[in-house]
Amino acid sequence: MPNDASDWFLSRAERGNPASAVQAGPSGSASWSDGNLVRPLVHGATYFARLHEELSALEPGDRVFFTDWRGDKDELLLPGGPTIGELLADIARAGVEVRGLVWRSHGERIRGRMSGLSNALLGREINDAGGEVLLDQRVRAFGSHHQKLFVIRHTHDPARDVAFVGGIDLCHSRRDDIRHAGDPQALEIDRRYGERPPWHDAALELRGPVVGDLLDTFSERWNDPHPLDHRNPTGCSCSVSPTCHGIRSRSPRRPRRRRRPGSTRCRCCGRTPRNGRRSRSRPRGSAASRAPTSKLSPGRAPSSTSRTSSSGRGRSSPGSRRRSGRTRRCR
Repeated sequence: MPNDASDWFLSRAERGNPASAVQAGPSGSASWSDGNLVRPLVHGATYFARLHEELSALEPGDRVFFTDWRGDKDELLLPGGPTIGELLADIARAGVEVRGLVWRSHGERIRGRMSGLSNALLGREINDAGGEVLLDQRVRAFGSHHQKLFVIRHTHDPARDVAFVGGIDLCHSRRDDIRHAGDPQALEIDRRYGERPPWHDAALELRGPVVGDLLDTFSERWNDPHPLDHRNPTGCSCSVSPTCHGIRSRSPRRPRRRRRPGSTRCRCCGRTPRNGRRSRSRPRGSAASRAPTSKLSPGRAPSSTSRTSSSGRGRSSPGSRRRSGRTRRCR
């Protein structure tokens, strides 16, 4: 079995994504980083337990960034709770900076069992507690955001910084274990799978420079100036509920500047902007579908052991800058 990183990870030329900021750096440099600790987390129950442990240990001033395809605010992380919505809202109220980008799903009236209402309600619970979750539809028509990651930064102890990536959403049906009896909070998928469909999936727990790489990936998407949603004349009529589309959010605290040298750029999961033009238009519809209140300024991640696909060196982190935005409510 090949052991060289180049046998496993795409080079800059193979990625073919020069428009992305994560391509910064000399053309001949590696598109991954060394010195990372990688721990596989098999099954949703295992991942949720680790996520609960890390989030519960955060203190005021720490920072959490996440992306998701679907999130159900009442999904239990442990059999006795708390739910993902409760935990993220609680740490936001306690002074932890919480930012999230969740897919602005197509409406249930277009196709049943979509994620629009679930994602909007998760965003509302966190935003009402002082966090900032945006519904993001910066994809091609009828596309979706399937990026799933958590980046957890400890302001006063960077050696504890950790990230999680993988295929497990923050939603119903995902908290299954090795017995595959299914998540008690099940989603209806297909009658052939029964009332509690078994679910097999995995995630990775990451420590080292890759944590900074993944934060750079989140930052590039967060700071993208394009509207969060397409201008769609049928957008309002496709919603499952008009209240889903005007969720208000409190402006969170302005993020602290962390101008530390040596910030790395992720090569593994960056996205390509449509073009280089900046747009001043405001998104239509969706809960918290608006411009972020401020730009994100990534910091530097510590080192550990092992290797994973990420990046080498990059440019210095931008400073924070407030950006205005408004929500629009469907009538």
